[in-house]
Amino acid sequence: MPTRRSTGGTRTRLGGASVRFARPDPSARTLPPPAAAQPRPGRYTLAVSSNGGPDQSASLLVSKVDPNIFREEFDDAGGINRIDEQRWDPSAVLVTDSAAGRQDCHWSPAEIWLSRDLRVGATWHVRSDCTVTLSAGQPGTLTDNENAKVVSSGYVDVGGRSLFVWAVRRITSMTESDAGRHVVATANERSTDLFAPQLGLIVQTTAQTQSPTSTGESSTAYTIIRMLDTVPH
Repeated sequence: MPTRRSTGGTRTRLGGASVRFARPDPSARTLPPPAAAQPRPGRYTLAVSSNGGPDQSASLLVSKVDPNIFREEFDDAGGINRIDEQRWDPSAVLVTDSAAGRQDCHWSPAEIWLSRDLRVGATWHVRSDCTVTLSAGQPGTLTDNENAKVVSSGYVDVGGRSLFVWAVRRITSMTESDAGRHVVATANERSTDLFAPQLGLIVQTTAQTQSPTSTGESSTAYTIIRMLDTVPH
């Protein structure tokens, strides 16, 4: 996770916030970026801060389903639960299925979560659908449109360990439509993930999300999710 040190470092923009990368050991600068490794199964400790509030405890449980398929389950103290199933293909890490609350999504086509050709300037686009049940109980479609770009790289400290990370900026629009393809609701998010290839995991996400309320107005939430250690329990 980013740290601010009096010795300086490289500054980048994460979800609208200014963050300073830790300064690596000089010998590390001559090494090529590490290749993305598959995540180590186990439960990782996280902290979540919403709208500038205090940190709340959270966890990420990583399970290996098949040699190239992993399940990531996020839980926080506020009762939020989300499960993503990922397939590690040679060219990209894909999300094939998601579950949140009582909704299960089988994405068609599978969503590109991360290109495995990681370099500053690399981009990819996602447009994927899944069938859901709308709030009125009718069948509908959830459409995910996302543009992602690797904007920078650097080193961050996680649990006392210095890790190389790629900063991936995402602009996402999630749209619910009814059976007639009429838009029912839309949520928009701008986020930045710090992906540590040594771990195969995101060690920090900073996000600004705009979503509709029950009264039809728009609500904005600011969220930071940080990994606190690199060793699963």
